[in-house]
Amino acid sequence: SLSQTFQQAVIVCRRLQIWHLWIDSLCIIQDDIEKADWEREGANMDNIYAGSSATIAMHYIPNG
Repeated sequence: SLSQTFQQAVIVCRRLQIWHLWIDSLCIIQDDIEKADWEREGANMDNIYAGSSATIAMHYIPNG
């Protein structure tokens, strides 16, 4: 199941009728020792954010 923070992001997107959600920590491999996935995806982040309808920034929530 998704964490509470991610669930809240899904709810916000649904209420705004946004059907695609990019969550960095789910869409970029976090345990990639060689950082190849981060380098590939990080190089494309300007395109991802430039094409977004909205950007949701969530603060750290313990156990969230």
